[in-house]
Amino acid sequence: MNQYTLDYSEPRPGRWRRTRQPHRRMTAAFRRTLLLLSGLVCGIAVVGVLRMRTEVKIHHERYQEQVIQYDSLLATKLEADRELEKLRIHLLKRQP
Repeated sequence: MNQYTLDYSEPRPGRWRRTRQPHRRMTAAFRRTLLLLSGLVCGIAVVGVLRMRTEVKIHHERYQEQVIQYDSLLATKLEADRELEKLRIHLLKRQP
């Protein structure tokens, strides 16, 4: 037999048989699927974290706006209480 002759004999004991190739294809497909799914899960996690950070920023801004409104309301109430106290004192002085 020369190098160009095809060998149709049974495979020797040390060689892989052709029946193993579908198993290899299955393993490779499984690995690709697993890699794709893990990438998808990681992508979803990253998007979730980014969205959560955005929501936290929005809530923080709204909280700061409410704090400013509350402070201004307290300042207005304090000013109104001072004016009311001045009026009371003024009215008490006028009464005989």
